Order: sequence, then structure tokens, then C-alpha cells
Amino acid sequence: MRHGAVAPGTAEAVARLVAETVGLPVHRMERMSFGHASVTYRVDAGDVRVIVRTNADPTAYAGTVANLDRLRDMGMPVPRVLRADLTCQRLPFAYVMTDAFPGRDLRYELASMTEPQRTALAERIVGFEREATALPRGDGYGFVPIGAPGPHRTWPDAIRADRAAAMTAGDPVGAGAGDLMRAVYDCLGRAERRLASVEPICFLDDLTIKNVIVSSGQLQGIVDFDVVCYGDPMYWLALTQVAVLSDIGVAGQSYVDELVRLWAPSDVERANLALYCAVHAVAFLGWDPDDAARHDRLVAATRDWLVASG
Repeated sequence: MRHGAVAPGTAEAVARLVAETVGLPVHRMERMSFGHASVTYRVDAGDVRVIVRTNADPTAYAGTVANLDRLRDMGMPVPRVLRADLTCQRLPFAYVMTDAFPGRDLRYELASMTEPQRTALAERIVGFEREATALPRGDGYGFVPIGAPGPHRTWPDAIRADRAAAMTAGDPVGAGAGDLMRAVYDCLGRAERRLASVEPICFLDDLTIKNVIVSSGQLQGIVDFDVVCYGDPMYWLALTQVAVLSDIGVAGQSYVDELVRLWAPSDVERANLALYCAVHAVAFLGWDPDDAARHDRLVAATRDWLVASG
């Protein structure tokens, strides 16, 4: 999700908070481009760099610290929490402050990475996802902290709720895309029985081309774990595929190819992967509607994915 509105005074409050926490004056702040409903800053104070995520809704971070602790115990390179407050009493927002990994989101690095670097990164990311899928099955489906009951009774219900939220957050898909959207949701309806058989498997839903921090082609860490998802891990892989196609194009496709090769999906998983790609892609059409080349490649790919979805 791109930049949204931010309450006046938020940046100043974050700067004071960081200076107080690390005991050094802030000399640089950058608002991050993504963050869902959170307003997120990268802040430099002396030689210390931190990430501060803020949200007017404290429930957004209800499981964040516990999730990070659990994933760290599993050996995953997640950030350390330096300070957190969900009360909204001292400041008009909840916040979680963590240390910051050197580097940038994968979306800014992938095009310049070598093929061996892409393979090595794909091996790490698939490994993390495999570890997540080994956690106990969920009680319900959807996006929740690790171990919390899912809000949906079936996986198709979770997909529909997630896509409705994505479409609300974006812009209208534009003239000419309405028929494609209807085709995608018709296909989703025809696959209802198949999707209803999916178990509530835990996966890291947002390890795509953001939240994967890379420097000089090497993985530095993985971030933003307010929730995980219980459902079909192919949903994560589909979101990665669509994000690469949308924001990078063919220059990043070999990374997705490596993820797929390493996961080795079954025929059913491949059909689901294609369907999820189509579902994600129609939501992506609402972003940057003036980029005609991006729009055209998403539309063309969606038509191919619908054919492959069975």
C-alpha cells in the first residue's frame, strides 16, 4: 500500500521518541513507502538506525512482539524490539520501535542481483516459509498473530475478505477491466470446492518484494510480522509473482521461477497458484492506473493465469 494520510505532528513525536530511547539527537528521518495502515519511519540518531511503526489502532500490533519472538526462536533473522507502547496514552498512536537492518526492500534490489544471488535468496525465503508451515495448524483461516483463532470458517471466505479489503484500499480498476475482474471472481467461485479443502496452514504472507531486506545482493533480515496467515501458502507465492510483474517486470522473473522450483508445487498447487495470481492482479490494477505498460502486462498475465487455473 502506498503513502496515506498521516496525522499532523506524528513525525515530530517519533523523532522525540527515538532521541529519548537511544539518547542521541535525530539527524535523519524517512517515511517508508509501504506499511498498510501503519505510518512507518526509518530514523537515524547518531550511528543508530531504527524503524518506528505507528498506528492509531493499537490492536494492529497486538501480536507483533510475540510473533517476532517466536520467529526469532525458530532461527529467522527478524528485528529486535527496542520499545513498544500500545496504550496510546502518552502519544496519540501505538508504536513498535525496532532496530533496522542495513539495505533496502527487495523491490529496489532485485533487478541488479546476480542469478546466484537470486537463487541463494530464494532458498532462504522458501526455507522460512517451510518452517512456518511446520507450525501447528490454525483454528480458522485468515490473517492473525501466530496461534490466534482465524476469523474465517473456510479458506475461500478468507480470500474474499482479503480481496475486498485490497480493492477498497486501492483505486477503481479502470475502464475495460471490469469484465476481467468478473471473470476472475467467476473462476474463484468455480474453484470453491477445491479451495474449501485447503487446510489452515501457517505461512508468512508478506515475504514478497517488500519486507525482505537486501544489501549488495545478500539477505540482511525479514520484517513486519504483525500477523501471519492461515490457509494456502501458494497465496504468498502468488502475491510475490504479481508484485514482481507489477513493479519490476521481466527483469525479476527468474527470482519467482526459483521460488517455484524450490517449492515444487503439485498440480493442484499450481492451479491454485495461477488462480491466486489472477485474484491478486485485478487488485493491483487499481494502483498506478496511469502506467499503461504495467496495466497491459498485468491484464495479459491475468488472462493466462485464468486459463492455467483450471
